Amino acid sequence: MRIDARCRVTGVVLLVLSLAVPASSQQPSPPANRNAALRYWMAFALMQDPPTDAATKTLLESVSEGRAQWDEKQLGALLDANDEALRTMQRAGELPECDWGIEYERGPDTPIAHLARARVLARLNTLAGMRAMTRGDASDAIDRWLAGVRFAQQVPRGGSLIATLTGRVMLGSTMTAFTRAVETGRVDSTGRRRVQDVVRTIPETGFDWGSAYDMERLALDVWVAGLLRDPMPQQAYQRAVGTPLPPGTSLPTPAAVTAFDAFMTRAATTLRLPPVEAARQLGDLERAAQTLHPFYRALIPSLSKISEARIQVKAERDRLVAALAATP
Repeated sequence: MRIDARCRVTGVVLLVLSLAVPASSQQPSPPANRNAALRYWMAFALMQDPPTDAATKTLLESVSEGRAQWDEKQLGALLDANDEALRTMQRAGELPECDWGIEYERGPDTPIAHLARARVLARLNTLAGMRAMTRGDASDAIDRWLAGVRFAQQVPRGGSLIATLTGRVMLGSTMTAFTRAVETGRVDSTGRRRVQDVVRTIPETGFDWGSAYDMERLALDVWVAGLLRDPMPQQAYQRAVGTPLPPGTSLPTPAAVTAFDAFMTRAATTLRLPPVEAARQLGDLERAAQTLHPFYRALIPSLSKISEARIQVKAERDRLVAALAATP
């Protein structure tokens, strides 16, 4: 009887185990995160801001721009404090999508706090690569700078020109760091191939500046439409811009909106051309801008500054490409 009882108990235990295993194996796994922006925000939350004293700020700029050598004593602790933020940023770049969820319908009042955080983190990442190079770990430096390239390209996703200009600064510092390392012979053939593979994916001028200009148009159109519906548009304008509507300036008419859209579309098309060709059309565009409704003239991003930025990115990319080609 005792043997039979033990058998029954054993059978019950085995039955429970056989039912429990499939149940646990069928539990849903956490949803896969495909949005890099969410992980970048985690990196921003982990980030320790650099000291704000003038000497440290000058040193950070000088080292990141290659005008000064890496200073472990002065900057090492700062990178150590930001190691987890930088590692999180690197992992974020491996995700395929990047949606910052920007509220462009708020016009000039659109929150873009992530751009300042991105610039700081990108600078720290450039410095981390320099530190790795100083320590003789070229592979780690390349890993960090390649992550920096991805970061610079993802920050402007779905953004307007200010986001693209931020990405331009981030990309420029990373490409310059790569160039210095290649030109001084600190990158071996395997590393050069890794860098070349990524450089091929970078557009000639770094970004789709035309799409960024299109986003400026769309954002302004949404904002202006809201102003025209607002019962107190003058106050709404001042809340968004921070200053009153200029004296003698009225809100745009439907015809003025149409003319603005046509101009912005033409400008966006021009900014998709090679820099030299686009520069030839710059004078005509700037003259056309002066014919727009006064409301828009102060809001249109400077085409000459954008043209200069595109030319500079191309020069930085060309220098890196030349360094990679010249290195045996």
